[in-house]
Amino acid sequence: MKDWLLQKGLTTVLAGLVREYGSVRNLTLNTADRWCELELDLNGESQPVRLRAEAVSFRTEGASTWVRIGRLNTSRPWLTQLALKFAVERDFELPPAAATAVRALL
Repeated sequence: MKDWLLQKGLTTVLAGLVREYGSVRNLTLNTADRWCELELDLNGESQPVRLRAEAVSFRTEGASTWVRIGRLNTSRPWLTQLALKFAVERDFELPPAAATAVRALL
């Protein structure tokens, strides 16, 4: 139930973040095993793009909640390389609405 609630909230947040690039097709989350799979329909791509993040962790500092992705694979080699350079093993602050949901459910 916890994963389902997080999936719904995160899908909404991600939909807003990728709106100008495409749309969220599906999000699957497993907090126990710390992984997330995301399928996106991106503008200009004929097939959905798949991303799988593993070793996902969250931390809270004061009112801020941060997410870190330990490993990430995608269905596009160029996107995997981009993610390795700019997203993997980096901390990203969650938007306030998402941070509130994550803190309540984790």
